[in-house]
Amino acid sequence: MRRMTLWLIPLALISVAAPAAEKPSDFAWSLPIEADGSDDSYQFDLPSALYRGIARRDAGDLRVFNAAGEVVPHGFHHQTSAQAAKPQPRALTPFPLKGIAAQGVDSLHVRLERSGGKTIFQLDQRTGGGKTPAAVLGYLLDATALDQPMQALELSVTAPIDYAGRVRVEASMDLARWDIIVAGAPLLSLEHAGAKLEQRRVEFAPLKTKYLRLSWTGLPAEARLNNVLAETNVSPVAIARQWDAVTGVAVADKPGEYSFDLSGNFPVDRLRLGLPQQNTLAQVEFLSRNRASDPWRLASRGVVYRLHRQGAEILSPEISIATNPDRYWLLRVDQKGGGLGAGDPRLLAGWVPHRLVFVARGGSPFTLAYGNRDAVPSNYAMDTLVRGYDAKPGATGLEQVKMTQVASVPPTRLKSPDLQLPAVLGGAVIARDSVEIKKVILWFGLVAAVLLLGWMAWRLLRRMDAVPRKDTPPSGAEGEKVS
Repeated sequence: MRRMTLWLIPLALISVAAPAAEKPSDFAWSLPIEADGSDDSYQFDLPSALYRGIARRDAGDLRVFNAAGEVVPHGFHHQTSAQAAKPQPRALTPFPLKGIAAQGVDSLHVRLERSGGKTIFQLDQRTGGGKTPAAVLGYLLDATALDQPMQALELSVTAPIDYAGRVRVEASMDLARWDIIVAGAPLLSLEHAGAKLEQRRVEFAPLKTKYLRLSWTGLPAEARLNNVLAETNVSPVAIARQWDAVTGVAVADKPGEYSFDLSGNFPVDRLRLGLPQQNTLAQVEFLSRNRASDPWRLASRGVVYRLHRQGAEILSPEISIATNPDRYWLLRVDQKGGGLGAGDPRLLAGWVPHRLVFVARGGSPFTLAYGNRDAVPSNYAMDTLVRGYDAKPGATGLEQVKMTQVASVPPTRLKSPDLQLPAVLGGAVIARDSVEIKKVILWFGLVAAVLLLGWMAWRLLRRMDAVPRKDTPPSGAEGEKVS
């Protein structure tokens, strides 16, 4: 019987720790995914309801199941609050500036006229009375059609031989006064042993101007500028941010402190404070923690206000913070000046939702399931999941992934009649403490096994001590003589 008990204990421990294939009923909540199955991959932004139901701060308990109840590969694209739009190069026609090489490009007088959709280019130069063969001294670029500032030029130059020189870029609004933008950017095209080295890009600070003038040194006389691509400034594109508002509760016996429960692990990166009274100004601190038993950690501090001036209300701007998924928040208000006065403040928390990408393996419909703290993260790296993925803003490579939606209805709680852990059916707080319970059970089993083994060893030692050894003489026989 004891031997059977010793075998059952490790088997029981192994059964507790052994992983099993996940199924939808292991998770508390589900949302249907609207995917027609015509593409291999889909993407969507996580809804706010999901952040209220996930059991892990990193959303590691999230799964996507197909119609057969199988987990399909997924990954997260972490969107920034503002992504950069891809620059769109614009072609600029280069007008050659011909004149006397000895007098230089500054001696040229240029005039452009537009008529009937055409640009008429006129060039005058004081020749000093002599007839000298005209040489190309530079090029004029008309940038009046560009509605965005420029930040770079891509030059296409042809030359009969290799070259290594420098190019000067000047800007003007009226063709009369020219300001140097780039004094001497490298411009080269070299070839050696089958390898080619080129530098044709000229970068500068974002610039909005009407005209550009290019001239170079160190290039062969036969070199010609064929075309120019102007790269406009990379402008930020705002991403829709989700917001949630919670009314604060005054902390007992602590004037100026208000607690907030977001009821979820939102990746908050913006804070606003709704003040109860007009003409309020106060210094505040925002603190957060993930569990009610954790110590408070400082998230941000600043000055908030709500002022009424000349018929308009002036509000303090939103506060930017590092992404913080904590659930509980605390506001501490400096009581100088009376604090916030009567009424309770409202905390507005803003976040940029994660974008989930999944592979549509198996049949539809697909289901988004979440809410199991025991589940470990199973998401793939995006560069593995999506071909050509680039984490740089504006170059994600997600264009090939079809955008889809999840249902906006309240999430459905998944149930299973043969589920062995009732805690999994705990709704929005599913399995939040189940992992702690399992730890206690596991440690209890380990301690019980150790105690049992110790008790059996003690019993074995007692029996060994009670049995006389063969080489030990009987009691009272020591010192007797054999006659």
